[in-house]
Amino acid sequence: MKFVVLLAFVLFSSSLYAESAYISDDLNVAIRSGKTFQHRIMRFVPSGTPVEVLQRDDDGYALIRTPEGTEGWLEATHLSREPHARERLAQAERQITGLRERLAEGEERIGVLRSERDDAHARLQETEDTVERMAAEMETLREAAARPMEIAEENERLRELTGRQRAQVQALEAELQQVRQSEQREWFIIGAAVAVGSALLGILLTRIRWRRRSDGWS
Repeated sequence: MKFVVLLAFVLFSSSLYAESAYISDDLNVAIRSGKTFQHRIMRFVPSGTPVEVLQRDDDGYALIRTPEGTEGWLEATHLSREPHARERLAQAERQITGLRERLAEGEERIGVLRSERDDAHARLQETEDTVERMAAEMETLREAAARPMEIAEENERLRELTGRQRAQVQALEAELQQVRQSEQREWFIIGAAVAVGSALLGILLTRIRWRRRSDGWS
């Protein structure tokens, strides 16, 4: 019973102590079943492998767990809190590759956006040209619509002028008719006067002749 409690305490303490570390050696590091070189090698772990440190002892050994779940002992000097330089370089290269891919995607997206912008500008120019053409057509239609009104107004002015001229002609004809009638009356009066004068003259001449005869007889 005490052994079970002690084992549980050790496991609990190991879980509390667990930390992340990396294999720092440039070679593969052996993980053993115990702290000495006499213990069995469980497996070799390449440098840069991330491991979980379950326990560190004062004698310079550490109990670790690999990503595959293998637990074993190795010298703590093979552990590093930072990834191996080669791993950091690989991470940096992966990050650079990712950034380059993102940059390429961004440039591709920029190209697409530029193409869409150019298409939008072209459509906008076409729209502006269409608007200008429609405005010109509207102006032409407006002028064409205004021209009949001008023609109608001109016809109305001509009709009014014709009416005034017709009235003037009628007035002149009436005046001419009056003049003709007046002339006819004058000629009638003159003719009558001439006739009366001729008659009077004839009478006078007759009387003069009669007097002369009377005087001759006496």
